[in-house]
Amino acid sequence: MRKYALPAILSILLVFAACGGQSDTTPDTSARDQNLAKLAKVWGFAKYTHPAFLTGEICWDEELLNLMPVIYSADEGDVNGILYDWFVSLGDDGFDGHSTVTVELQTNMPWTWGIEVNLTQQLNEIQGLSLMDASLYDDLINFHVLTVEGNLSYLSELTWVSGLEIIDESDTTFRPMADFSWLSESNLGLSLFERLSRFQAIRPLDRTYAPVSFDNLGNSVFLSQQIHENMDFGDMRYRLLGLFRMWNAIEYYFPYRDILDRDWRELLVEHITMMLEGDDRHSYELTLASLSMNLHDAHVNIVNVGFTPADFVYERFGRNYVPIWLTESEGRLVVYESISAVDGEFLPGDIILALNGTDIDEVTTDMLQFLSFPNEEKALAYIAFYQSLMSHSQIADIDVLRGDVMHSLQVETTDDRTFHRMNVTLPGHALLESNIGLINPRHLSYDNEIHDIMRDFADTDGLIIDLRQYPGHHTIGLLAQYILYENQPFFVISAPSPSAPGTFVDLSPQYAGPIDGHHFNEYFYDRPVVILMDEQTLSWGETMVMMLRTGPNVTVLGSNSIGANGNVTILPLPGRILLSFSGLGVFTPEGGQTQRIGLSPDIRVERTIQGIKEGRDELMEAAIEYILTHP
Repeated sequence: MRKYALPAILSILLVFAACGGQSDTTPDTSARDQNLAKLAKVWGFAKYTHPAFLTGEICWDEELLNLMPVIYSADEGDVNGILYDWFVSLGDDGFDGHSTVTVELQTNMPWTWGIEVNLTQQLNEIQGLSLMDASLYDDLINFHVLTVEGNLSYLSELTWVSGLEIIDESDTTFRPMADFSWLSESNLGLSLFERLSRFQAIRPLDRTYAPVSFDNLGNSVFLSQQIHENMDFGDMRYRLLGLFRMWNAIEYYFPYRDILDRDWRELLVEHITMMLEGDDRHSYELTLASLSMNLHDAHVNIVNVGFTPADFVYERFGRNYVPIWLTESEGRLVVYESISAVDGEFLPGDIILALNGTDIDEVTTDMLQFLSFPNEEKALAYIAFYQSLMSHSQIADIDVLRGDVMHSLQVETTDDRTFHRMNVTLPGHALLESNIGLINPRHLSYDNEIHDIMRDFADTDGLIIDLRQYPGHHTIGLLAQYILYENQPFFVISAPSPSAPGTFVDLSPQYAGPIDGHHFNEYFYDRPVVILMDEQTLSWGETMVMMLRTGPNVTVLGSNSIGANGNVTILPLPGRILLSFSGLGVFTPEGGQTQRIGLSPDIRVERTIQGIKEGRDELMEAAIEYILTHP
């Protein structure tokens, strides 16, 4: 039987109706926000562990919406008792039984790997959504992560089997992500602490109606989350529901929770305060974006259900893109290619000084409050390539420094992102001077093209693989059969444990390359191979670098990759918006970090402003020189 009787609920709603304004009965905001943060943690814990929620028997959103005004107005000393009564009212928690970690590892089996094999399915199955063609995701959030699937032969297959013992626990690495330091007697009181600390693991169950399930790669999938399409953005309950849903999804199912700069618990309290200070959609989305920025995950984006940018993007930065191809060089935003202006021309190497009269440092600082860039070193590169400048006006005023002279130019803005250089079409391969082969992985067109290309390049003196572009076709992985001399481990996947929310499990190292020297009846390419890499090397591109660089004749040249890898998952949020983030962890074969810091090149080569002015591709030049001097 549920604990809250009708008279109690009515009194709660009366209290809640007065929450919008200040009064003598309004509790101290610091204590209030701490109480709400405790609610968020207890509710999130129950959401991902209690059988009543895991089976869909009870609606977790409704429980929170009903409980929210109670905790909002409660005295600090009463909160633990209220939460205890609520948790007990959910029914049998099943925490007394024994269950084991739920992963069985199988090795040397073929499986299909892609940066997001099941993302399309996620998007089409999220409850209550009627989506546009999912391929729009590719352009609208600028990450080519949707339709890419790779069949890297002879990789390990992982199978999630609830309730099975780990085959060899001594060889398994567990990565605790959730912070359970709040689960203590001093914080929760004896009764609630004892109740929650009885949890051991989730028993095997049908997750059809659970708040989270797992795809065939072990990635978290949030199909059962309501989007509350007609939510009132002035209703603090729904505002906090969105915040609590995001915070807990990251707390339990983000593989890089342990490398955040800020304390995730402190951020919860801060953003509760921010959320309660606003009463409209704009402030709601800004608060969610502010929280997501702290993930420093380049897979993070907040978009509308139709995959248009979230409303706050247009309201904050403008609806129009400034159609100038930018890059970062020497710590400055620099024009990458010539573009005609209303009153002149932007030239390669022009340094951006101001946008619409605002110093460019102020513009980028404001943008970075809401963008999940990996690190300070890559912040400008992230804006230049993945975000672009935006304007409220149809004509943008741009001040640039050209040499020692400042120029003020105007350019017509556009609502079309197709100007971006990620959309430039290049040949899938080309034979360069000096008998060097070039492969552009984004522009391969058919399944066996790699075999045809490598037959054409069999007598070349060197090979350049340009991974400064997102691999656009899964057969790029077949290159491993030519340039890896033997089957090699190249990365480790860490996946969320279905039975222990907040814990990730490292799977066996994943292998690529020929088995027993078998190269698909082709050959081993024994001449120098150079991989080009920079901040445009993202996700699946980073995976390809990790795989191909294990070849004995391979050298990686350029600068650090962006540092965002692991299959993308989608979290629906109240108000018809979607959050994307990395759902699987990707590490070196030794278990080392790649997220945020990116992969490091063997030879570091940076773009220079002078080189951009001269129209040179300095990384390509360095690659050619390396091959010619290392026959």
